[in-house]
Amino acid sequence: MSSKAIKIKSKREASKIISHIYGSSLSDNSVEKKQKINIIQPNSCSEVHVINEESAFDRSSISDSQSETETESELDFGGENSHCDPLTLKEKLSQWSIKNNICNSVLNELLQILREENISVPKDSRTLKKTPKSVVARSMGDGSYAHYGLKDVLTDFLVVNELNSETIFQVWPILCNILGYSDVYAIGVYEGYSKPGSSNDFLNEFVDELNGLITDGLQFQNKRFTIKIRCFVMDAPARAFVLGIKGHSGYYSCTRCCEKGEMYKNRVVFPNICLLRDDYSFRNRTQPEHHNQQHQMLIEKLPIDMVHQVGLDYMHIICLGVTRTLLKAWIQKKGVHFSLTSWQITDLSSKLINLKNCIPHEFMRKPRSLDDLKRWKATELRQFLLYYGPFLVHSVLSEERYLNFMKLSIATRI
Repeated sequence: MSSKAIKIKSKREASKIISHIYGSSLSDNSVEKKQKINIIQPNSCSEVHVINEESAFDRSSISDSQSETETESELDFGGENSHCDPLTLKEKLSQWSIKNNICNSVLNELLQILREENISVPKDSRTLKKTPKSVVARSMGDGSYAHYGLKDVLTDFLVVNELNSETIFQVWPILCNILGYSDVYAIGVYEGYSKPGSSNDFLNEFVDELNGLITDGLQFQNKRFTIKIRCFVMDAPARAFVLGIKGHSGYYSCTRCCEKGEMYKNRVVFPNICLLRDDYSFRNRTQPEHHNQQHQMLIEKLPIDMVHQVGLDYMHIICLGVTRTLLKAWIQKKGVHFSLTSWQITDLSSKLINLKNCIPHEFMRKPRSLDDLKRWKATELRQFLLYYGPFLVHSVLSEERYLNFMKLSIATRI
């Protein structure tokens, strides 16, 4: 945004706020009164960091019982409920900037204009929004962990979004997503040269806070929101780490059944499906070989189904697993019934490269040649499976193999 646009936007918002503060209750020639106005935050009320948008610029009212001196020295921005939870101008500006995603440069311009009008506001947007100067972190193994807080994340979400339902929660450690909304919020971050030594230590603050919110709910603007967990989503290594179970290459690594795997061509496979795993068998360690830790993991303190509310990792299983295996079989195997000829591989690579200029910006990566297959990322394999492949491979695969590929593509999309 240009400096001119910033200044225009700041002055426009400042005009609204100044007009609101001075209001029609003060006469146009009451210049001296205007200069005496200060915004007072009552000490008896708890601090409010973020508030409801609807009250952000509500016209304030001055109680009939106030004396003339009080009228000149303070304004009540809380309306009828001000004795309970009055909102100061600073809080309203803070909420407005969060709600509208106002950048700091615009907010700083606005604060400067307000200060020139003798309105008591901070000079800097960071002071207004109470941005911490440093992050409190605790030592964890070879690194450090900073916990930002789930309650603050949910409160910020409620400021920006108006909800009719009072059940709002869906979570990924240690990122949080509200079911039905696209934004993802950071709850806690571990930083170090290696992963945390203990998943229980890593999840300690998160699990304690989440259990408290599930039990007591989240109080926000005289409403009580019920917190529920939809699911946990982790990749395969993280899932084994958090649940304290065998890694995906182990003989007893299947998270859905109790089948013992078999070694086949340097891979552990599960050719049969026997007894299915459930929450009871997981928590009671009925198959101890599946668990690396025989004691209770911290995540088990949460009221979830340890099997069905912990999602499978489709990135590794399908994208980096099945899709890559199919492509490698087609282009790297020679002289077998499912391999592609050299000209078919060249033709397919050319078609992929020619698609580059047709890819919309929503796709994170442009297609690459099959010569770079070993360097393809999971998102490239996903795009091939769901978008490019269905119309590119039709001319190079037999009808039987093309239908097999389409079953995988459609099933994954569903």
